[in-house]
This record gives sequence, C-alpha cells and structure tokens, in this order.
Amino acid sequence: MTNPDLDSFRDELKRELSIETIHQKLKLLSPGQAQQVVEGFSNFKVRMNVNVRQYQEDYIARYMLYLWEISQESFWKHIKASFNKYQGILWGDDMEYIGILCNNFIPEEVMKRIIEFLVEPELRSQDKEGISCIIKAQVLKFDRSSDIAALIDKLPKKLRGQASTYIAEMVIAECNFHFE
Repeated sequence: MTNPDLDSFRDELKRELSIETIHQKLKLLSPGQAQQVVEGFSNFKVRMNVNVRQYQEDYIARYMLYLWEISQESFWKHIKASFNKYQGILWGDDMEYIGILCNNFIPEEVMKRIIEFLVEPELRSQDKEGISCIIKAQVLKFDRSSDIAALIDKLPKKLRGQASTYIAEMVIAECNFHFE
C-alpha cells in the first residue's frame, strides 16, 4: 500500500467507532503499514479508540496488545488516554495489557497521567486496586520511588498529600489481580 493509500485508509478508520473493526482492518496490513497508520492517529482518535467502551472492553484490551506488538509509541499514547475519569480503567476479560504496565518501565508522561488519575474524585475502588498493582511494580521492579515523588510534587498542592498517602499504601498492599 502506498503512502496516499495509507492516508486514505487512516481517514476511513477515523470515522469508525467499532474497535473490533479497526483492529481487524489494521491486521490486514503489514506490521510496518499498521504502525504508520496507528502512529498517525490524532489524540482525539486515540481517545475515541479506548474510551468508546460500551460492549467493546474486551476488543479494546486485545487491540492494546496488538499495539504493543506493532508500535510501542502508539501503545503508550493509547494507555495514557485510557486513564479516563469518566470511564475508569479499561476492565475486561483480557487484562494482559496491564501486565505490560507492570513489567515494563512506563514513560514519564504516562506515569504522570496515572498519578493524576489516582487523585480524581471519581476514582472507583476497583480502579484504585488496579493502579496499585501498577505502582507497586514500578516502584519494586524499576525503582521509581523518586520519579513518582517528583510527579507528585507537580500536582496541585492540595492533592499532594492524598497522592503520597495512596502511593505509600499501594507499595505495601498485596496486588489482588493477576495481569500477566
């Protein structure tokens, strides 16, 4: 497929809301072409891909794993967008994408979004437990304590104490989920 064809293909996917359809169409391309397409998605399209969830959670989770295979850059962009205060964490039958967050060093801008999400007033207890597994893994496996502390310092002053308390609790808490 030539670059103009890929642009046309990307434009076609911009109008598509079904992540299952998007995923299936991307899989028709070579990994390199699919990478070009997903890396060209606008921030708006990325947010739509991971936050229009009604009955699509499992498809979105599989799509996230596919992104990890073809474009880690796009994977992290989608992960960052998925921490949405209105939708919560993406929960589904296949949570292996969270395992990626537990087993790989998370880029700073994504970790910043996770910390911001953590102090959202609408945070659900299940979401907090899921984030707990991610934070604990980042601290214990990748020695991220100072990175996380620096990100907390960038929060509004009134949220810093709450964030610090949550993080301290998460590091010692047992992870109640198995994401790997």
